[in-house]
Parts: sequence; C-alpha cells; structure tokens
Amino acid sequence: MPRGTHPLALPACTALSAAGGDFDALPGQPGVCRDPYAAITVTARGEFRGHPVDWRKKFVNRCILRAATGAVFAFA
Repeated sequence: MPRGTHPLALPACTALSAAGGDFDALPGQPGVCRDPYAAITVTARGEFRGHPVDWRKKFVNRCILRAATGAVFAFA
C-alpha cells in the first residue's frame, strides 16, 4: 500500500511498478496537448524497491508532462 502525501498515490505507484521503476518507461496518458509552451522540469530522487533513483526531465508544458508520466507527477 502506498505511503506519503502524493495526491494520486495508488495510480502513481501502480504506473511506476508497471514501468519497473523506469521513469522513462511510464505508460502516461495518451491524448492531444495544445497548451502553449510553459516549460516544467520534474525531479525524482530516492529509492525504488531498494535501488537509488535520481531522475530529472524537462517537458514543454504540464500537458506533455501528464501525457508522458500519468499520475506520477500529478502534483507538479
């Protein structure tokens, strides 16, 4: 069971588990993004199942972030 304060902890943890902890392999949420450019950079640091995580990526806008990462960065 997920712990912490993430607003969508269960779907975020489920997606991350399905991706084997690889943030670049997250299933995301398909859709069309037409939002204007408003760059956002997200970072994940910590552990996933005992393995260190240090991931950072810049996205064109929040819509593209959500399309790529689904619920994982829903709070960003």
